[in-house]
Amino acid sequence: MTTPWAEIKRRRPLSKQGRREYQLARLGIDIADQVRALRATRRISQGKLAERIGASQLTVVRLESGEKVPSPRPGHSVWAMTDAPFAAT
Repeated sequence: MTTPWAEIKRRRPLSKQGRREYQLARLGIDIADQVRALRATRRISQGKLAERIGASQLTVVRLESGEKVPSPRPGHSVWAMTDAPFAAT
């Protein structure tokens, strides 16, 4: 018999650090979705986006994969392009 996911979550709540890590991962996914959508809407390549934000193409790849969350500096070029909520880490 398998245990429903809701029951597992109820029995084993996340620690404070676990919640923080989840929120950071969720933020990375949200930003990745927005950066990909932005590029598609504007019909620009990863390389062109990288030039526009002053970053490498590898940085854009990492942003789009959710692997990298942009620096939480106000006015950071990636934050300015997306509607992702600003979250200080």
